[in-house]
Parts: sequence; structure tokens; C-alpha cells
Amino acid sequence: MTTSIRMCSLLLSAALTAQTTWVVDAGGGGHFLDVPPAIAAAQPGDRIVVQGAHTYSAFVVDRGVDVEAVAAAVVPTVEVVGVPAGERARVAGFRVQREGGVSSVSVRACAGAVLLVDLDEFGPAFQTTVGRPGLEIRDCGGVYVRGGTFLGQAGTSSGGAGALLDAARAVLVGGRFVGGVDVSTFPSSGNRGETGVRLQNGSHAVLAGVEVVGGSASQGNIVGGDGGDAVGAFTGSLAIVLAGELVGTPGGWGSWLFGDDGYAARGHVRFASGCALTGRVDNAATPIRVRPGLAAPAAIAAGGTMQVQVDGAPGQLVGLAADLAFGYEPAPAFDGAFVLTPTAALVAVLQLDGLGLGSWSLAVPGTVAARHRDVFLQAVAVGPVGLVLTAPTQTRTL
Repeated sequence: MTTSIRMCSLLLSAALTAQTTWVVDAGGGGHFLDVPPAIAAAQPGDRIVVQGAHTYSAFVVDRGVDVEAVAAAVVPTVEVVGVPAGERARVAGFRVQREGGVSSVSVRACAGAVLLVDLDEFGPAFQTTVGRPGLEIRDCGGVYVRGGTFLGQAGTSSGGAGALLDAARAVLVGGRFVGGVDVSTFPSSGNRGETGVRLQNGSHAVLAGVEVVGGSASQGNIVGGDGGDAVGAFTGSLAIVLAGELVGTPGGWGSWLFGDDGYAARGHVRFASGCALTGRVDNAATPIRVRPGLAAPAAIAAGGTMQVQVDGAPGQLVGLAADLAFGYEPAPAFDGAFVLTPTAALVAVLQLDGLGLGSWSLAVPGTVAARHRDVFLQAVAVGPVGLVLTAPTQTRTL
């Protein structure tokens, strides 16, 4: 069964209208030669387009602006700090050259929503005393990370997680997260792998379609290093993994003692039965069943039509919710449920067929205002606890 609807009014009413578009081009073809002065000039709601595969300076986003590298520009670090409540910051498309001793991508103390899209870290991080996480999210209430590659660093005192959430709420969709390494200073002991995604101090996160790998252990003359855990949630935190691959890495060889294998899920982690798990699962981590499921194309041209498919129970009533505010919060009261932001709208409802299948055909308006928008979709079904919202999927209008 298919339901056809137009998204024009939803898109245009919920979208953030850009006041000004600033162009950054190190080759001299824009308003600015580097990113920091463009951010300083921009006002909330403005868009900053970074052109060319050039190397630009590190930058800090402190307001609700959209900063997008359209040709994979390179920067050493990306920081989003102190975005005020009611504003929404977006950073997309950058390649991040790894350095030692600093987090490659850091989001801190943001009351407003933050969206990170396709930020790819590359290159070796030079070993330091304290290895930093590839992505850190601290003291933030609404961060959405779509795609990207985040690599924890190596450290002689401690290594960094692929992603570290500290007193934060976030949704991680479709990215790759790899833990760093605790480097042993004794040849008798091997290196220990760090956690791929670590949550602490009351953090809550939902992971969907991710690849999470613990850091690699190494052998030692006497004691082998322990393998890295994939996902760990501690000190009142909760991780809900709705789809993806979690790999706890094997321990290293030692002539006297082998290192322990890493956990696929450790601590308060709930994972859907469809997740691919490699490694141990501890007693606190438990499987959950999530249905219905939702699938949408990654991108759609303005003026085009996209099919969004849903898989649920036969005859089930399922709605489609859309939100351009990217401010989702995982709801700890119900595993797999979400709280929609006030700008979200339930745009269509259909009844699934005898096989539990259905789809929506969404027509995107061909206007300038409808381009370059991140549209977040969820399936909403009637469940035993009321409305149940499944894992989000995201579509980018071109």
C-alpha cells in the first residue's frame, strides 16, 4: 500500500530560512579566504559554503549557522561550543586531518541543537600522553551525527574512544567509530584497545546503522593487551543500538597471560536483535525488539519524488513523522522510543498490508528554499505503550 503526499508546506514552514550565504574560497573566489572570519561575520540562520579541496584553519562554531564543505575541504579540528538555546548549528562535509592531543571533532556546552554530517577523520594521530577521542560530545542536549568516520587516538597514559559522550544526549546514524589504543610503556605488556563509543555521566544515545569497533590490542612478551569494547555505557548512561555492527576486538598474545577479548556491548546497552555482534556481551547489556522499521533514500533532488518504505506488523496503523529541527532526544523511559521536537509533524498515516509492508511517496517541492535541507523521518506505530517511534532515517535534499 502506498500513500502519496507533498512535503511542500511541511518543508517550507519548518525549514530554517537562510538570511545570507557566505562563500569561503582559499583561491580567492568568495567572500572570505578562510572559515573563521566567515563564522565571525555570519548571523544565526546564515549559511557558509566552503569551496575547493583546500586546507583551511581550525574553526569554532558558537552560533546557529550552517557550515558546509562542498568539495571535501580539509581542517585540523572542528569545534562547536556554546550554541544558544533556540539556535541550530550544522557542520558538514569536511575532512579532518588528525592531530595528537586534541579532539578532532568536539561539541561542548550547547543548549541549541547541533547536526554533524559526513565529517571524515583521516591520517595517523601522533602518539601523546593522553589520547583524545575522535568525537567528543559534552554537556549537550541534542546532537545528531550522520555518517562520518571518527578515530580515537593512541596515548601512553590512556587512549581515546572513537566517540565519547559525557553528560550528553545524541543520535548517531550511519557513521564509523573506532577506539584508540592505550600504549604500554613496558615490552612485557601489550597495548590495550579503547572503546569505540563510550557513554558516561548520565548520557543517552541512540545508534542506528553504525559500525563500531574497539581499539586493537597487541601482544606482549609476558602479558597480552586486552581488546577494545565496541559500545560501553556507564554511570547512569544508556545506549540503544537499533541497527549496525558492533565489534569487540580480540585480546593480544602473551607468553604467560593472554589479553581478554573486548565486549561487543558492555554496561547499560540495549541492542536490537538484528545487530551484528562480534565479541562478548555482559549481563547488563540486553537485546530488544524494534518494529516497525523505516527506509528512505539518502538524498533526493528538489522537485523529485522519493519512496519511503516501512516494515511492520500486518494491518498495523503506521504514521510518518518528519522534522527539520534535528533536535531528537532519546527517551530513557522506553527503549527505542523518541521524543519529537515541537516543530515535528505527523504528515501521513497508512495501514500496512497483509505482509506488514507499506510505503509513502513524498514529493519534494522544486524551489530554492527546499534545497540543502536535512529532513528527518520516523515511523510512528500504535504499540502497547502508546505511540512508538522507531529509529530515525535522514534524507538530504539536493
